[in-house]
Amino acid sequence: MKQSAAVILLYFTSWLNEQSQTLVLNIYLYQKAKQRFRRTTFKFPTIGNTCSLAVMAKTTPEKIYRMKWTDNYYKNRPLFNSILAGALYFLFCWSLDYGDLTKGLFMSLMLFLPGLTFPLTTCYYRTDNIKYSSFHRIIHFVLSVGIYHGSVWLFSAEGQIKYITILAGLLGSLLFQLLTKFILKKEITLTQIALTSLLSGLAFLPYELSERLGIFIGLAVFLWTITNGITLNKEYRKATYR
Repeated sequence: MKQSAAVILLYFTSWLNEQSQTLVLNIYLYQKAKQRFRRTTFKFPTIGNTCSLAVMAKTTPEKIYRMKWTDNYYKNRPLFNSILAGALYFLFCWSLDYGDLTKGLFMSLMLFLPGLTFPLTTCYYRTDNIKYSSFHRIIHFVLSVGIYHGSVWLFSAEGQIKYITILAGLLGSLLFQLLTKFILKKEITLTQIALTSLLSGLAFLPYELSERLGIFIGLAVFLWTITNGITLNKEYRKATYR
């Protein structure tokens, strides 16, 4: 009986010794790993920061989504800005169908506002491959406003010359794209310019075939803005991410 008890005690002592050695080894590895993680921006998981890690895990997808959206915007700034500006002009023109309250404001703002906002929001982003001086930007901006005013002047003859609005949209896009190509040295091909100009002119076809409602003016301005914005956005991405 005493011999059996001694064997059991010896076995228990041996097992306890192994467990203590394993525990000491685990503590040592834990401390080494903790020191390694302290050199990084991550926190080594402990009981104290488990809750904070859980909160981080919940908010990370939202942060990633915001980062993706921001990254997409910066990669396509001319296109996003064109969509936003075109939508605002569409709503502004559409408001003409609901009364005369906005007509005076419309006549005043549309004489110059699109000619100012479109080049400012689509053309002057610097890239590593294309850089131009402030002088070139000023010349391009002034001439762009002049081209827009010329298009508005042609558009004002809509009651006298049939389909003059289509010509106004086409020439406005053609001259603007050529100006952008040669003054700002944008890598826009002549084929792209021709296709963009043709589509920009056709954007006013629904207005010519309709009862000259404000919604069709807004649709034409929106399509013109998007069409030219797509061309400039392609050039911007090519110059930035090639």
